[in-house]
Amino acid sequence: MSDTGRLLPWAGAGRHRVFEYMCEMHWLRPSPHPQLQCPRYVARSQLDRLSALGLRLKSGFEYEFYVIDSAGEHVFDGPDILSTLAMSKFEADLCDLESQLLQSGVDIDSFNCEYGPGQFELVGRPADGVSSADDAVVTKEGVKEFFQQRGLRATFMTKPFINSSSSGLHFNHSLWRVDSGENVFYDSSRDDNLSPTAGYWLAGLVKHAGALTALCSPTVNCYRRLHSPWTPHAANWDIDDRNTSFRVKNVDVGGTFVENRIASSSSNPYLVLAATVAAGIDGVINKLDRPPQSDTKASTLPTTLSEALQCLQTDESMVELLGREFVDWFVRIKTDIEVEKLGDIDIKNETNLEREKQMYFTYI
Repeated sequence: MSDTGRLLPWAGAGRHRVFEYMCEMHWLRPSPHPQLQCPRYVARSQLDRLSALGLRLKSGFEYEFYVIDSAGEHVFDGPDILSTLAMSKFEADLCDLESQLLQSGVDIDSFNCEYGPGQFELVGRPADGVSSADDAVVTKEGVKEFFQQRGLRATFMTKPFINSSSSGLHFNHSLWRVDSGENVFYDSSRDDNLSPTAGYWLAGLVKHAGALTALCSPTVNCYRRLHSPWTPHAANWDIDDRNTSFRVKNVDVGGTFVENRIASSSSNPYLVLAATVAAGIDGVINKLDRPPQSDTKASTLPTTLSEALQCLQTDESMVELLGREFVDWFVRIKTDIEVEKLGDIDIKNETNLEREKQMYFTYI
């Protein structure tokens, strides 16, 4: 794991050099072997399956998050999406953050104010393989620690404020041939520039959207985000439509990719990557038919974490692809620690939201 070392410039109070290593858990007895429920291992296992097909994944994460001050107030009023005036108050800090993340190996493409008060978005440049998920983990960690050092609090909790917009995670990804470096989603001979492989991949994502929801929106609080304007509602796809679960960009060979919009900012990036790849591979291997665009007959996504976990458990293909041991652990932990303590959401109940904040706000 020596090649996973990252310098953390924001750590050590400027007096010490602190490094972090991305590791995977192993059992030691009867002999060392991987723990099959380790998220990074699960992600790498799916990438190994892609590699066996002669394909590699290029992906990047777009994160939305909130920043509040020591009094619990938003650091700017909203909605101020893309406002340069609101951004101007934080330009120096954000430039410092970008510089420090770059020293840690994370290349940030852009920052902007989002729709909610005190809400920002950052967009990471695409990276190959598991490196993009590593980048996402370091980014979330870096953002929270960076603002904490400045007397502020950053949170990736999906919906911490009942009357403000939620925070999503858009997982942008494409497939490339290992031998030729070709984007296999792109086909200029077709009217929509999408290859048959892109169609198979989308079919796999749509087929397994229910199971994907459990892994991409993995907290009770996440279900305050879905089924509202500008967020996914159904297992569907379309070209450049922000209301679908899977938004496709088809500009040119370098700009053709799929955006998984089911994921929330609370999600584990390794599991978003793993679940997306597993579902897509199923479509490619079985040459599933591409569903219609914005299919009006598409099934509805789960509306609670309990329902999403049930979708995951009953999706035998995804259980097999991700590993039964991993799925069993994931469902048990989510049920025992979150669902049983918080129950299913009442989107109009602020009392429940306060209980959710106690569990999620600080640590996500």
